[in-house]
Amino acid sequence: MGFSASAISAKLLLASQPEGVQCAYLVAGSDNFYETVFQNGCYRKNTIEEWGPAKEYLPEIIKHPSYDEFWERRNARSQALQIKVPVYIVGGWFDLFQRSSIEFFRLLNTNAISPTYGKCKLVMLPLAHSAPPGELVLEDRGKTNLDEKLGSMQEWFDYWLKGIDNGIYNKSVVGLFIISDSQNPGEIGNSYQFYEDLPWSNSPTKLFLNTGGNLSLQQPLEEERFSTYIYDPADPTPSKGGNNLIPPSGPYDQREIENRSDLLIFTSPPLKKHLTLMGPIKVFLYASTNVKDTDFGVRFCDVYPDGRSMLMNEGMVKARYRESVLKEQFIETGKIYEYEIDLWDTALVLAPEHRIRITIISASNPRYEPNPNTGEPFRQHTHTLKATNQIYHDKTYPSYILLPCINTADTLQDLF
Repeated sequence: MGFSASAISAKLLLASQPEGVQCAYLVAGSDNFYETVFQNGCYRKNTIEEWGPAKEYLPEIIKHPSYDEFWERRNARSQALQIKVPVYIVGGWFDLFQRSSIEFFRLLNTNAISPTYGKCKLVMLPLAHSAPPGELVLEDRGKTNLDEKLGSMQEWFDYWLKGIDNGIYNKSVVGLFIISDSQNPGEIGNSYQFYEDLPWSNSPTKLFLNTGGNLSLQQPLEEERFSTYIYDPADPTPSKGGNNLIPPSGPYDQREIENRSDLLIFTSPPLKKHLTLMGPIKVFLYASTNVKDTDFGVRFCDVYPDGRSMLMNEGMVKARYRESVLKEQFIETGKIYEYEIDLWDTALVLAPEHRIRITIISASNPRYEPNPNTGEPFRQHTHTLKATNQIYHDKTYPSYILLPCINTADTLQDLF
C-alpha cells in the first residue's frame, strides 16, 4: 500500500511478481516514468526539478530524452499483464499521475486475459497531488460515503489477506467525481457516480477549428486557411494550474495568459444544454513551422458565463516525437504535419451558457521546459530561435478536438 512514491514502488514491485503478495491499495502513483518525465517528449521541468528523489537522477535523466531500456525498466504499465494480484487504485483528476491511475486500472481490470480481470477498483477524486484543486469549489453535493459505495481499504485487505467474505465485490467497481459548475451542475455534476467499468464515451465528437477563432461541429469547406503565431523561447508562454506536482494545480482562470500574442484561441458558441464528457480528450492539429523542431500544445478550458476560462486539461507534444517517443524524427521546415495531442481524461459536465475553448501554445513554462527550436540534443543548445508556427483549419487540413461526449446522437442536436 502507499501514496505517491510508495505507490510507484509498489507498481514496479507488482510487475516483478514477488512471492507472497496478495493485493495492493495504491494512491496517486506513476506507472510509466517516461510519461511522468517526458510527456510526449516534452520535459516536465517543474515536476522533476522540484521533486527531491527525481532531482537526484537528473544527470541520468538528461541522457535519455527518448524512450529506451532505461525507461522500460521503470515502466509498470508495459508489464501490466504480468501482474497477478488485484489492485485498488485511488487517483485525482488534477494529479500529475492522473493518466497513470486510470490506465493502470484499465489494463488490469478490463483485459480478459489478465489474471486481475474484474478484480480491481478505481476511484477518482477532485484533487491535485499536494494541493487544493485550483480556483473552483468542487464539493460533493451528495456527501457520499465512498467506503459504503466502493469498499474501504480495511475491507479490501480483510477480503484478500484474511479471506473475510465482507461483500466488497457486491459494491461498485468504479467511482468518479463528476466535475461541473457548482451553480448549474446538471443531474450528475459535482457528485460521485458509480459504475461497473469505465464509462468512457464510445462515440466521440469532433469540433473543428474554423476561421475567426471559432469551434464548430461543421468541418471547414474553404481551402488554404490557417492561423499564425510566433513562439519565442526567450519569452515563453507561462503556465498556471494543471496536473502538476508543485502548486498551483488544478483549474485556474487563464484569461490573463490568453491575452498574450504567442498563442491561438478557438471558442465554441454558448451551449444550449448540458453536455457530459467522459474519457480522453484529444486534439488533432495540422501544423507547420519554420524551424527544425518546436512544441505544440493545447489547453482545454471550460468558459463560464462570467468570462472565466478555467483550465481543465492540457497536453503537449514535441515535433520530433510526433510519431513515436522511441526515436527522433525531425520535421522539414514549412511542411504540414498532423500532430495528435493527448490531453488525458475527464469526467466533466458543461452547463448551458458555458463555452468550450482550446488554446494552442508552443510553451507552458515552467510546466514544460521551453523548446529552443534549434533541433539540438536535449539541454545541449547554444542558442534559441523564434518559431513562426501555423495551424491549419481548412477543407484539406481540418484540425479538430475530439470530445468524449455521452449520448452523442441526441446530445448534438441543437447543442449550440
